[in-house]
Amino acid sequence: MMLSVIVWNLNAQNNTKPKTGKPDIFFESPSFDFGTITEGTNVDMTFKFFNSGSAPLLIKNVKPACGCTGAEFPKEPIMPGKSGVIKASFSSAGFKGQNVHKSITVTTNIDDNGSDKVVVIYLKGFVK
Repeated sequence: MMLSVIVWNLNAQNNTKPKTGKPDIFFESPSFDFGTITEGTNVDMTFKFFNSGSAPLLIKNVKPACGCTGAEFPKEPIMPGKSGVIKASFSSAGFKGQNVHKSITVTTNIDDNGSDKVVVIYLKGFVK
């Protein structure tokens, strides 16, 4: 009987704990193809994303792979069901005659087995 009381008490405690959700991120398009541009042209692009989870999503950091690419990201949390954008720009100076494929690493507050979830988005095109 004492064991039944203990088990019932533990179950009651577990059922009263608030259930917390988890944020999640979904990019409308994780890649941007800027086509063919003339060397020296700057290209601006946006990557729209959604918080498809059930808790606030925080973009902790956005890091372009090289200095030719810049990025801005929202600092405020993105609530569940809401969207945000990462604005990126690419400077084509010095890339004449090259196919370009650049990455931008996005670090979030989403728990990925004890680490922050990282998502990589891309931009590509040809510089004439």
